[in-house]
Amino acid sequence: MSTPSKQKTRSFTPARMAVPTPTAPIDGAIVSGDHLDVRWADSEGTAEAYYVEIASDEAFTRVKMVILAQTGVHLRFASSVLGADQAYYWRVRRQEGGQWSEAARFQLQTMSASPASMHAPAIAATPEPPAATEDAVSTRPVPLSPTEANPVQGAAATFSWTDPLFDGQARYQLQLSADEAFEQEVLTVDAGRTTVLSLMGLLPENGTQRYWRVGRHEGRDVTWGPVAHCTLVDEDEALAWQEAVERARIAAERMRLSGDDLTPEEVEASAPWRTGQTEASWSGSVILFMMISFLTLFATLLVI
Repeated sequence: MSTPSKQKTRSFTPARMAVPTPTAPIDGAIVSGDHLDVRWADSEGTAEAYYVEIASDEAFTRVKMVILAQTGVHLRFASSVLGADQAYYWRVRRQEGGQWSEAARFQLQTMSASPASMHAPAIAATPEPPAATEDAVSTRPVPLSPTEANPVQGAAATFSWTDPLFDGQARYQLQLSADEAFEQEVLTVDAGRTTVLSLMGLLPENGTQRYWRVGRHEGRDVTWGPVAHCTLVDEDEALAWQEAVERARIAAERMRLSGDDLTPEEVEASAPWRTGQTEASWSGSVILFMMISFLTLFATLLVI
């Protein structure tokens, strides 16, 4: 009697996702200047998005920021968001998964600490550009969200915009500032070809306002669109605002059904977050608005 032969089984090992390679700043680099340019290479081609992590220790237990970069294999932001004259470590990985790259260490120093900067020639002031015509304004990138001081979670802020000249090839810059003239605490991030960009761990959550705008690259120039502003809050306050918006929408809809002429837009326009309230009055404004909405709804039901 013949012995049945054993079937050979094949094991399959899933293909490992390529790990990006940091290319700038390289390990041991000394960096100075107003902006920090971070670059990497990806042997599998450019992914849709990457996570870039920067920490003050090699083990990444003291993370300074995590950025969701939808900008190809290059990210640029104002170096002022990091403390100068100290060492940092950075690494990168694909958004969809995979391993973190090897960490690269760099030293960020102030311009005054750079010997070359002591002998740098004076740069003539750039003349003010001529006033834009109405046609030029209508072809600039326009902020969509957040606008009109609406709250946004500082640790995970998403900005979106539209471009009348969008062709899928244009590249954009997102710029934020503590003032409308874009002179204080300026943060500039290359947004690549996307019209939606999330900033992870880059912004405060203390109730302060930030002005933001989007520029479209045109050769060496950047055409900036109109300015919008938002209020940077923590996760709890951002959720409270979203709930207040939904309550306002429901109350406005019931008013409309009851024959009141007040539209949802008018109710939303009168909401307390539109008034530029201070950090101290923020929570009280939300609670007051919720109470007013409840009383209005209760009065409407009595009329019905």
